[in-house]
Amino acid sequence: MAYILLTGIILIAISLITMKKFKTETSLQKILHISVWLIGVLLLVLAIIGIIGYGQDILNY
Repeated sequence: MAYILLTGIILIAISLITMKKFKTETSLQKILHISVWLIGVLLLVLAIIGIIGYGQDILNY
């Protein structure tokens, strides 16, 4: 779970850094940024769901 969470955070950070670096964006760069954001957010959500599920498994024992 930690690797998934870390990967999502790194993807979002890379997207933020590149968005600030390039003031004018082409349509391809916009599409890439949106897709990186979506993948990063999806990974974060999956990691959070997994961590919550793991915590509930521990509590059930």
